[in-house]
Amino acid sequence: MNNEGSLNRACKKVKMSYKHAWLLLKEIEESVGEPLIITQRCGLDQGTSLTEKALNLLDEFNTYQSFL
Repeated sequence: MNNEGSLNRACKKVKMSYKHAWLLLKEIEESVGEPLIITQRCGLDQGTSLTEKALNLLDEFNTYQSFL
């Protein structure tokens, strides 16, 4: 999502429905107890990006996957 600048474009890139991705994000946010995405709607930096917590979770996931 950080590379694409939006959840919608990221979903299209990996061929996942927006609704499915949004529901997964909300479920994970509920589990970890904090937001995982930041949405900026105005200015030059508008778009959606991952929070530091989300990036850390992705790093942990990728590390785990490398052991399998």
